[in-house]
Amino acid sequence: MSNGEFKMKNLDGKRILVTGGTGSLGRVLLRRLLTGEQGSPKQIVIFSRDETKQHAMRMEYLNRFAAVDEETYHRFQEQVTFRIGDIRDFHSISTALRGIDVLFNAAAMKQVPS
Repeated sequence: MSNGEFKMKNLDGKRILVTGGTGSLGRVLLRRLLTGEQGSPKQIVIFSRDETKQHAMRMEYLNRFAAVDEETYHRFQEQVTFRIGDIRDFHSISTALRGIDVLFNAAAMKQVPS
């Protein structure tokens, strides 16, 4: 941007759904989304079937006290919500997709029989 030119970032004001949001890829993606590098989303929905991992993620962000993490902490509080569901269940995923602008599919099975 030059000469005071304003450029909207890709994710400004978007509602984002991250399936598999508590998995290894989902956790990294959430950290990146919370930096604001690609814009400030209106909402980030973490969709997974594991309520224990959702609780652990929530506690991880809510327990950040370092000054370096202050902006991430506030963005987390303002933007992130959690939703229990399974992408293999049509009703569960179709309901979660209502009102969503951007979908990041990070859901995966850890053990898949050959």
